[in-house]
Amino acid sequence: MDLLERNLIVEFITLNHKIQIMQKRIAELDREFIHAHSFMGSSLDVDESGGHCGPKPWYLMVEDLVRTQQEATHNIEIVEYARYQFKRFTDTLTADEQNRLGVLLIRSNITLPVGLEERTLAEIGQILEAVSWRFGLEQDIHLEPVHDASVGVATMLSLPEVTS
Repeated sequence: MDLLERNLIVEFITLNHKIQIMQKRIAELDREFIHAHSFMGSSLDVDESGGHCGPKPWYLMVEDLVRTQQEATHNIEIVEYARYQFKRFTDTLTADEQNRLGVLLIRSNITLPVGLEERTLAEIGQILEAVSWRFGLEQDIHLEPVHDASVGVATMLSLPEVTS
């Protein structure tokens, strides 16, 4: 398992923590908004060239805040869906397989059994594709790997030549 695959699996294992951080961030948005705009300048302020540089109108600032909160809430919804789907997958694993995934968080030098690693990565790929479809996000091109391409090539080469 290379570092990219390991990080992808760890990211899915830690989705609960990611959601908690996102929820805290939404709660902080109001406080940051009030703090940032409570000491606004005068509407008569001018810059060095004499141009008007007063504060942005309140309704525009509130509109920005609401838009940011809506985007953050939508992002949480996306991550919660991915977490739900990954939880469904991990519930199908044996207790030993679940423990091995958990140990992957703690120890960076551990390797997963090949079958577990392949199933987990395949499931994560399907979850990412499902998230893209469900939420209308841009999708990566998903190609199913051919298990043994040489069999297909050998079959094509052994076909009788068609003459007209």
